[in-house]
Amino acid sequence: MHLVVRAFPVLPSKEQDVEAFARELSGPRQAKVREFYDSYGVKRETWHFQPVPAGRKSSLSPRSRTSFRRQGLTPMRSSHFHRWFKDEVLRISGVNPNVDLLGPPSVQVFAWPPAA
Repeated sequence: MHLVVRAFPVLPSKEQDVEAFARELSGPRQAKVREFYDSYGVKRETWHFQPVPAGRKSSLSPRSRTSFRRQGLTPMRSSHFHRWFKDEVLRISGVNPNVDLLGPPSVQVFAWPPAA
């Protein structure tokens, strides 16, 4: 099982947009969301807000129980839903999923248990 965790910033005043985006995905676009994630082999995704010192929050996403193909959200995916989804991520976070698939780079500084 592979697990991918991505962190995207939420631009100032966009917290409510994240919540509206999540409602849209959970409601009227639910069938498209299932199709979208199935096409990438994603079995589970969760989003979380994390407070940061400047008062902004980060949205953490996703947790995949299957392998996450690096090319998953590349520009080659061109359905209307894929474009809309990526445009919403860009609008809310300022991160372009066509360029930074996994979000801004991060470095692991601790893991438990330690590697053997």
